[in-house]
Amino acid sequence: MIKFLINRLSQILITALGVVTLTFFLIHLTPGDPIEVLLGEHALAIDRQTLKEALGLHLPIWQQYKIFIVNLFNGDLGTSMYTGKQVTDMITSRLPATIKLAISAMIFAITLGISLGIIAAANKDKLADKFTLFFSMIGFSMPSFWLGPLLIIIFSLWLGWFPISGNNGISSMVLPAITLGLGMASFTGRLTRNTLLETLNQDYIRTAKAKGCSQTRVLFLHALPNAMLPIVTVIFLQIGALLTGAIITEAVFSWPGVGSLIVDSLSRRDYPVIQGTVLFIAFVYMLMTLLSDITYAILDPRIRYGETK
Repeated sequence: MIKFLINRLSQILITALGVVTLTFFLIHLTPGDPIEVLLGEHALAIDRQTLKEALGLHLPIWQQYKIFIVNLFNGDLGTSMYTGKQVTDMITSRLPATIKLAISAMIFAITLGISLGIIAAANKDKLADKFTLFFSMIGFSMPSFWLGPLLIIIFSLWLGWFPISGNNGISSMVLPAITLGLGMASFTGRLTRNTLLETLNQDYIRTAKAKGCSQTRVLFLHALPNAMLPIVTVIFLQIGALLTGAIITEAVFSWPGVGSLIVDSLSRRDYPVIQGTVLFIAFVYMLMTLLSDITYAILDPRIRYGETK
């Protein structure tokens, strides 16, 4: 296990360095001038040059990259060009809203997905199974930037059941959570169905049925626990994906989280905030991947990445 952890951590460090480098240069190569956003199109040349020197944008890009890396290793993500606040403080202030939305979406996705998967597996080739497969296909193919406005039109404008935007209690969380979690629910439902059907064909399941166990007992006590390994692994990976999906979802519903912070920063060309938020999401994604691998190795001792079998 120690060798496995060392191997995975080294891979994460290399990936993190690649993400840092790619994020920095892509942002700086993107068309747009943050100085023009801050001062306007008609600012004097002397004012533009003074602000550029104050922000360090007059330096060669390789030197800016070096300063960025040194500050990053010191735990400093920089200061916002637009607000003058520390990027770390801005992310921290937005993080609770994003965590709340991600947890809500995850609960919705896991509950709905596993429930549909169990129903489909227990009714293979019947109407419930066909409905689950159809739902999974539709749910997984609907992008959040389309699903979000559709839910707003139906449930907010037409029916008036939920608020259109903002973070004002549980009711305002329903539509964003469904928008963010539907894709995960669809994927989880299909995966649960497939793994359960595979498990139900094992010899020990046939033995349990031969001993007179009911279908419910066989499904929940024998098949489901053994089918949970790939499901748990995918759930960890999907948690990281939720943060990526939250960028669009939070923008659609004006949810005051990290995702909407990225969108606002992109429109302002606020380089430090963009870099900090992208790196934060990438770090969470890599952490979830590591936890997924560790969980997989613990649940199935036969699996040891990087070890000779």
